[in-house]
Amino acid sequence: MPNVTMSTLWLTFSIISFVLTEQSNIESISIFGNSLKLREIKDTITELRQLSQVMASSILYLEQCQGRFMQDDEDRKLAIYNEIGNVLKEVKIPPEQIREIQEKNWHSWVQIDYVYAIINSVNIDHPAIPKENKQKWGKIRENIIDHIRDTKAQDLQNIFQDLHALTPKVQHFIEGYSYYMENKEHKDLDQWKNRYDWFKNN
Repeated sequence: MPNVTMSTLWLTFSIISFVLTEQSNIESISIFGNSLKLREIKDTITELRQLSQVMASSILYLEQCQGRFMQDDEDRKLAIYNEIGNVLKEVKIPPEQIREIQEKNWHSWVQIDYVYAIINSVNIDHPAIPKENKQKWGKIRENIIDHIRDTKAQDLQNIFQDLHALTPKVQHFIEGYSYYMENKEHKDLDQWKNRYDWFKNN
């Protein structure tokens, strides 16, 4: 069912994008059996742009949801993300609106994944955590999960320093998280692809 939904969204998004980018070269177009004249298309250009934003948001959101709790093809996902961004630019969606779509439906999910991967890389029994801090870390970890969208890279840095568990690898993961939130791209894409294995040998 998700694949059918995604295919339908892509088809609709593609048709709308075609109309918006080729409006000066066509006299009429038939969409789902309804014939639209050029004048009618121009009359609804604002609505079409708004609809393209809804479609883009839905595609990005569903793509991220499909990858929850399992490994996915990151190259494929990033290709979709980039293609959506390029199409929105082509149909002249304002940059600030594109950023808003990407932040809400893409980057916010990546933020959650970074935080989860980092806190899971240091479990309660991790040798870097002194015995007297293990219970403390368990409670802190639960609190982070409850407020995961509010957890910044500096918060994690401070927490792991306080626990005496800031290993070089954990530091590297936190730096990757900080870089992504600032630049909206991965500092080390290969590291990101292997995030499900961050708990190993750190």
